[in-house]
Amino acid sequence: MTSVKDIGYVTASSRLLITELQLLGAGYYSNITRQQSELETKARSLCAEIKQLLAVCKEEYIPELLDCLNLLHPIAFQQPLPQFIITTQLQRLFAAWQSGNKDIAESDLYALITLSLRSSTSKPSIDRSTSIVSDHPTSTSTSEISHSSSTDIDSHSLSHSPVASKDLSPDQLLIFLSLRDNWLTTLRTHNYFPEVTTYENYRRLTLLTEEPAIADVSSDEEKLRWYRHNRIEDLSTLSIHLLICYRRYILSLPSAVLNFEQRTEQDTAILHELLRRKDLHLLDREAYRLSLEYNRLLSDD
Repeated sequence: MTSVKDIGYVTASSRLLITELQLLGAGYYSNITRQQSELETKARSLCAEIKQLLAVCKEEYIPELLDCLNLLHPIAFQQPLPQFIITTQLQRLFAAWQSGNKDIAESDLYALITLSLRSSTSKPSIDRSTSIVSDHPTSTSTSEISHSSSTDIDSHSLSHSPVASKDLSPDQLLIFLSLRDNWLTTLRTHNYFPEVTTYENYRRLTLLTEEPAIADVSSDEEKLRWYRHNRIEDLSTLSIHLLICYRRYILSLPSAVLNFEQRTEQDTAILHELLRRKDLHLLDREAYRLSLEYNRLLSDD
């Protein structure tokens, strides 16, 4: 069985490699050809390690590992991560969640289903106004949905749903649309997610902010309101885990919420706070040091 230490190593290594690739594109390295070749070799090695970890890890670690693999695979092999890998891991995660694994969060399911939709060869689209769940989506708990079978689902609704992917089961599709509807209803009522951890709050915000890659599920005005409600003024109050999550949220915001200068300024502040932490992983320390250099290069252009 894999350990948290193993996962921490490959995720930190992945963040470092992605940052080095960004610097490569910004002309930071003198010998671009050699550096690119070295990064591709590192990426292939990391992909092999991640695949080994995915074969034996607990299901709750799948989302983080698969996220890294999805980013690294095109660098290593010049092609997207194969859909069958995503589908296999999604099936594992979904089955564990249905079996009552409390360590799997709603955002874990949503992230993997979204990844599957983005990667699917069927090119799905999602209509922001569509709901296939009950007339009162917030009244349907995910624990109730997790015990439904495909025979409980309205096959006509699913077949006419604006989400279409042969790689998703009817149950997975139902969960995705139910979560999306529930999350948006909660945000439009409270501007954040009450009764969940701070980490889960920012994870859900990030996933909904990034979703325009599939569909425009919320307006820029809504994203701006949610950002103003969830902005953190004192970064020193956050753990490393939360700082990394909050950074991803900030970087996901569209220009209508934060322009380039504002986003870079906030990212730089988060990076400085991360580098002040004595217990930061050594590979992460190097990645965030290089990220500061990358922000400096972008600001100088």
